[in-house]
Amino acid sequence: GYLTAVAGYRYKYSDDGSRMELTFVINEGPRFKINSIQIIGNRYITEDSIRSRLTLAPGDMYNGSVLHVDTQEIVYGYGEPGFMYADIQPKTVMLDDQNAVDLIYKIEEGDQWKIGQIHVNIDGEVDAIKETVVLNMMDMYEGELLDRRKLQNARTNFGRSPLFESNPQIAEPPDIVVTPREERF
Repeated sequence: GYLTAVAGYRYKYSDDGSRMELTFVINEGPRFKINSIQIIGNRYITEDSIRSRLTLAPGDMYNGSVLHVDTQEIVYGYGEPGFMYADIQPKTVMLDDQNAVDLIYKIEEGDQWKIGQIHVNIDGEVDAIKETVVLNMMDMYEGELLDRRKLQNARTNFGRSPLFESNPQIAEPPDIVVTPREERF
């Protein structure tokens, strides 16, 4: 909540010059409260649905870490119905002489993505792992909307699975590649 904090330093050498005393000077300034939260640019997802994902609320003290988490939650909220590349830009507007800020989430939803064909490419021993095992680990299916969180979880599962070599010095780590098609659904 200390948006106007200023940090500096001062130093002083000992008389013989062999030592230096370094002092960091921090002026925190006032803490800022959240005055209002605005959501701009949403068309597909309702403002109420977006607000239900937020931890910060008007009247709370501003917290940059929580703002980051809230922004990620909005990104995941858009990722569930297939808006893979929704761009969420939070903006903090300081209000003059009030020690308060307005938060503005500017949203560009982008295109909605649907899973087309899933191609499994397994290098190495052909019989070592079956394609169905890989597909089951993904928890994503052809024809459904591409869910950003499911995609991230599947990538994490592949990296942690003992079925795949994840050491890049031995083999290329497993990955999921999303390739857009020209035609839209």
